[in-house]
Amino acid sequence: MRNSGIYILLLLMFGACMSDPEADRRRDAEREDQRILAHLESQGIEAEKAPQGFYFRAIEQSDTTTREAIQGNVVQMEYDVRRLNGQVIENSFEDSTLFAIFSHDRGNVVPTSLDFAVLKMSEGETYEFWFPSRLAYGGGQVDGLFSANEIIYQKVKLTGVRNRIEQERWENEQLKKYLEVNGITDYETLDNGLIYKVLEEGEGEPREVGISIAVNYKGFFLDGEVFDSNSGRAPFVFSSTSNVIEGWQIIATKLLAKSKNLVLIPSHLAYGASNPMVVPTVAQSRIPPHTPIIFEIEVLPFE
Repeated sequence: MRNSGIYILLLLMFGACMSDPEADRRRDAEREDQRILAHLESQGIEAEKAPQGFYFRAIEQSDTTTREAIQGNVVQMEYDVRRLNGQVIENSFEDSTLFAIFSHDRGNVVPTSLDFAVLKMSEGETYEFWFPSRLAYGGGQVDGLFSANEIIYQKVKLTGVRNRIEQERWENEQLKKYLEVNGITDYETLDNGLIYKVLEEGEGEPREVGISIAVNYKGFFLDGEVFDSNSGRAPFVFSSTSNVIEGWQIIATKLLAKSKNLVLIPSHLAYGASNPMVVPTVAQSRIPPHTPIIFEIEVLPFE
């Protein structure tokens, strides 16, 4: 009986020493909250605390009623993301080619703090934010930029809020601007928004639905950055019924043998919002959401 009592005592002692994950999370959150408060005080900054646990203050607010984002809206923003010590992670205010674009409240952006920022802002406004790690990158890290479980500072300007139809119209404007800047004329625009230009004439008739063609291709963004190519690889074989993006299914029945074509595809016919937006963009391994893309497609002779 005495041995039994000792055993129970040992179990109680062991249990008391074991870590309680929830208690650990609360302690970590409290420590980070105190660090943010200490930082704000040292900088003489007055900021509000949101119910979610981050701090914010307005830098530039609109004098008139402007648009707020609702779930599913496409939002576009400029951003300055830093570690709490001021080290820059990425700053799109200093690089006009950079911006974040994603579907609001759909888990479509990393860090999630960029989505939380939208909750406090209207279109055209600029805010500063201080986010605990659990609302930012969490345990994620990028060598040389930030470590796991870091508090993150953000300055954000919400530059666009668009519904689905407005987003398609905006992308069409971006594609038309690309064509104008590059002096490209005599192109065809389909009702669904796909645009194509025959660069070198082909021969014969296009393939019927479901009949495969072989092509060489290069895919790139509007700024010219190449994201994919079959250069050095075998020709790519597909048809209008293949498991490819919708834009390729559509163009498959319009391409002629031995032709070379420029195909501009809005995101709703490409990858849509299937991939998340990632900041910093050096960590973006996939095509960002709501991004129109361009392909040069060289069609091989039909067999």
